[in-house]
Amino acid sequence: MSHTTNTSTTPSTTSHDSPPSNIPAAGAFDALTDQFSIGSNSTTDPSKERASTVRAPLDELHQLRHKLPDPANTESAESATVSSPIHNDALPMKGVFEKTRLFGQSHWMNSIKPFDKIRSLKKTAECDKNSDIYSLLDKCKKLGRLYKAQHFIYPSISPDFRGYVPQRKTSDELVHAYLRTFETVYRILHVPSFQQEYDLYWNSPEPASTAFVITLLLVMAIGSCFSQDPAEFDSLRSSSSLWIYAAQSWLSSPFEKSRVNLNGVQIHCLLLLARQTNAIDGDLTWISAGSLLRTAMHTGLHRDPCHLPKVSVFHSELRRRLWATVLEITVQSSMDSGGPPLISCQDFDCEPPANVDDCQIDEGTQIPFVSKSMNMFTQTSIQILLSRSLPLRLEIAKLINDFRSDTSYNETIRLGTELTTLSRSIALLVNAFSTNIVKPTIFQTRILDLLTQRFLLALHFPFAIKAKTNFNYYFSRKICLDSSLAILSHSTLPTEHNTQIQGDDYTKTIVLGGGLFRNILLHAAIAICLEFITQLQEDPPPFTSASRSLSRKELHKAIQDYIDLTVRRIEAGETNVKGYLMCSCILAQIDAMEAGTSVEQGMVDVMRKDLEFCYQLLKARTEESATQQLDVSGDGQKDSGVESQDTGHGWNDTMPDSILDFEIPDSWLFSSWMSMDVD
Repeated sequence: MSHTTNTSTTPSTTSHDSPPSNIPAAGAFDALTDQFSIGSNSTTDPSKERASTVRAPLDELHQLRHKLPDPANTESAESATVSSPIHNDALPMKGVFEKTRLFGQSHWMNSIKPFDKIRSLKKTAECDKNSDIYSLLDKCKKLGRLYKAQHFIYPSISPDFRGYVPQRKTSDELVHAYLRTFETVYRILHVPSFQQEYDLYWNSPEPASTAFVITLLLVMAIGSCFSQDPAEFDSLRSSSSLWIYAAQSWLSSPFEKSRVNLNGVQIHCLLLLARQTNAIDGDLTWISAGSLLRTAMHTGLHRDPCHLPKVSVFHSELRRRLWATVLEITVQSSMDSGGPPLISCQDFDCEPPANVDDCQIDEGTQIPFVSKSMNMFTQTSIQILLSRSLPLRLEIAKLINDFRSDTSYNETIRLGTELTTLSRSIALLVNAFSTNIVKPTIFQTRILDLLTQRFLLALHFPFAIKAKTNFNYYFSRKICLDSSLAILSHSTLPTEHNTQIQGDDYTKTIVLGGGLFRNILLHAAIAICLEFITQLQEDPPPFTSASRSLSRKELHKAIQDYIDLTVRRIEAGETNVKGYLMCSCILAQIDAMEAGTSVEQGMVDVMRKDLEFCYQLLKARTEESATQQLDVSGDGQKDSGVESQDTGHGWNDTMPDSILDFEIPDSWLFSSWMSMDVD
């Protein structure tokens, strides 16, 4: 009978903290050695082949014995292993640290690293205080402060929020604008219930709860972006900022316990959305989104209602919708700030909402309803489509913004391929909806595309930069270009140009909005600029592909269209001119490279000319605002004359969209209302 051993068994995968379980401990080697010796001697007249077979595993075991740790030192070794990740000094910086803020990998500021020319010009503009460029930057900064002082400083907030509600006609228009736009994407309210309470309010305002009045103010603040009355544009923008401030002060007051409920979560969602649509600290929503996420979880929204006691059919569906909205706000704000989403799919089990219209459910619904087929378009269809890709987008956001992760290209390809495949299936469903009587609006389809395409761009952009020197990453370069062109394809402004907002609801959103409605398009424009410069530097081009077939004229037009959009934003009240100056100077670099002229001189000339242009725009806007300013505070408020402390005239100090100070969103003390930090 032959002697058998287990040495041929492949060890199972184990952690680095302990040796594989099927390798014997060091103390067992002597007995195992004796076993091999006895087996060898007991065989009469063994052949050389047999002896070799027995000695081979024995030699391997002797070698493994020297590699295993001393059992006496196991405890100390395990202790060192547990604490070692905290003291890892080899981790590189992923992101950009600017002033007091860390912008993670998905933030658009990381995309300007390859532009040596623009960064050199930025440094020169900031340091040479005697230059006309520095002087113009200073003038623009002062005009920005003056414009903010005219519009967005309020000495106090009245405890009676009903006094802020405008007349019925204006309220009806703003409420309708919100319900036809963002409520169809971010499901926050049950529309019939809200409309019923809205009608009761106008019949008798006094009994209305404070929570409803705050909800109404935020709904109108979001709807103000879509106002059809040009004469009311300035006054509505000023009023909406006051409504947002009032809601923030109520939500952040010290009596939080009464707001840890569904109404409180709804108001928090509306507040974050209103801040972005009105360009009020839209880039800081990730901070407040963390509070929103924890409030939602504290109310149990992350658990599916089937696990909760005594939750009605109606409220079960509202909870699922609201949780999906909280997750969408969380993952989008993560991408905006470059911070981790701080939640994964393992942290919740709430099911996606059902494909039903609001009229199918109400407080009296007792019998579980039947969800419609996904081929049928409902008021919840867009949210359901977003929910389908949410787990994947959460994974992408975590991977990009995790400072410990070293993203492999294989993982990038996998995630990108899965998201692309899923996006195509969603696009097929959207196209199928177009044959229905009720179909998606342009606003819905474009917002859906915007909220999804940004993840492909951010995922592949780091490798698209590397593709300049390593053709193995050329696929990422193509994906970035395709995603960027898709994002900017809907940003072309109407041909007719005047001082009022033109176009559909989506166009008005990207003209007036901040946060993601500004940052995604800027990121896409920078990616196209990088592709254009890379093509000019390649001689001859390494590949011919679908992206190569795009003429440089088309790329030039895409960049120019974005620059036109930034001009329109400034005319509409935007005080952040960074996007305009940066893309305009990069386009000057491209033009100089094509013409064979001095790149540096061309960029300086364009910056000087564009700064003068911005100054005139801001000056005209400020003067117009001063003559048309309305008393929105109710106490005859004039220009407060508040001065912001001058900390220099850096590039990043030039016109932030920061109007309200939400840097500490959970604080009820607003100590620095006129923050001039860049978002």
